[in-house]
Amino acid sequence: MSSAEATISPGLLLMLPLLLPLLCWAIGGAAGDATVTGAVFCDQCRDGQHDFLDYPLSGATVAVACGGGAGAAAMYAEATTDWFGSYCVGFAGEPDLSSCSAMLVAGAERCGGAVGPAQLHLVLGLFGSVMYAADDLLAMPAQASSPFCPQAPLSAAGFSPSALSHVSAACPSRKWAEVRYRCHWKGLLPGTKAAAAFGAAVGRRYGREITLKEALRGRGDVYRVLLREATAALLNSHRGRAFFYSKAAVVERMNWALSAPPREALRVALRFKKANSGSAACGFTPCF
Repeated sequence: MSSAEATISPGLLLMLPLLLPLLCWAIGGAAGDATVTGAVFCDQCRDGQHDFLDYPLSGATVAVACGGGAGAAAMYAEATTDWFGSYCVGFAGEPDLSSCSAMLVAGAERCGGAVGPAQLHLVLGLFGSVMYAADDLLAMPAQASSPFCPQAPLSAAGFSPSALSHVSAACPSRKWAEVRYRCHWKGLLPGTKAAAAFGAAVGRRYGREITLKEALRGRGDVYRVLLREATAALLNSHRGRAFFYSKAAVVERMNWALSAPPREALRVALRFKKANSGSAACGFTPCF
């Protein structure tokens, strides 16, 4: 065989991370199994999202867990990431994995601490086999580790202005709380119960009787600040103008944060607060 024939083309190397999940599904799915694929990255800039500055974590252990009754795990399986940070977890039969999540359980220490679980999404069902894709899992260093990161990276104490995309218009929680701007509420009322707007998890955390008007006054506690900023974000998403988060995204992130440690809940609250600050004028005019 000539040296030219033995060379792997750069294009093929670039395609390997995309082909590995399909290969994983083809092997695992042959017996009618359910397969979960995903990837793990080191979030060098601490911005909470995967971008070109982040590198894959090989040799990390990822677990896919599905909750059962009384907090027990109904299904649980682990896998190790390859050179590209990719992993593949298989389950026998055709279980419904839509309520399961993937989490980084070992190997994150080479970058930093693991950040939150990842949701699963059904992407393929064929010949009695199903394939789920997990959102990217991230590990986060104590400090930004790339010289190309923004000067003010995301941390538990602060927030990078560049960590969110452009927001055309939004209003902060303090303005939504003012009586003179109540006519700008769309789809929700000051007396709407927070549990009705966000779901049962909010009712369990804050009580079923707390209203959105009361939620906007939250302070002095990480989870009350989270509820305040999430409420403002939900109101902004209902305005019908361009806003960074959709209504569904606000509710989803709020419910995830309620089950997360205080540090992660604070990160979500800071993201909401940044989005609520907007990059253009709020546009509120007094109602009276």
